[in-house]
Amino acid sequence: MGYYHKACALMGLKRYMEVEKAMEKVLKLDQHCKEASSILSDCRILQLTELGFEEEQSKLLLEKFITVQAVLTSPDAKALKHTPQQDQSRSCRSLWVGNITLEVSEKNLLDLFKTCGEIESIRVLHERFCAFINFKNANMAAKALEKLQGVELGSSKLVMRYPDRWIQRTVPSLQRSTAGLNSSAAGTQQSSSATGLRRRVATNGDECFYWRTTGCDYGDKCRFKHIPDQQGRDKKP
Repeated sequence: MGYYHKACALMGLKRYMEVEKAMEKVLKLDQHCKEASSILSDCRILQLTELGFEEEQSKLLLEKFITVQAVLTSPDAKALKHTPQQDQSRSCRSLWVGNITLEVSEKNLLDLFKTCGEIESIRVLHERFCAFINFKNANMAAKALEKLQGVELGSSKLVMRYPDRWIQRTVPSLQRSTAGLNSSAAGTQQSSSATGLRRRVATNGDECFYWRTTGCDYGDKCRFKHIPDQQGRDKKP
């Protein structure tokens, strides 16, 4: 189960694309592994929420198209991109960039993103595996978002979106488009990624994944078990 333990460690680092590949290999070896199926589903949902989809929308899209790549190329996903939220964000000149590994430097990002326009500043947060790129104007940011989404830098493919705080500031009442999906998506609460808390994930049946790895943000309020002698057991050295 080397792939499984590797995926658990990568999940704590939020390297979801690598988690997906590792769990797919686990399921090829044991297609009945429920824990691998659960983590694979969670990491796919988290990839989509990082790209700006609501959690409920992500679940519905994945039920229909299975993989993240299939979702992103689907007409349903393309229709969801044309929501008021996205239109408002077109006036934003900043981008949030995820999957930034320790080997990626500020210069690496500058060399890549300057191909889309003049950059005013770059802020790299290695401890959060992300960066913020600030362009001179919104058109440059929009061009980078379209051109560089999914480009490989270091050992991971970049994921990008407009920063959450900008969207919350420009769209006080978040409106959602379902584009033919189940209408219940419009009544779903905003995803945990937008509040700063990580999505709750189970492992070993009903144990808290983050309790066993990097630490759980929910504490006593977490709905999964926090077994004292298992705290940090799967944390990557």
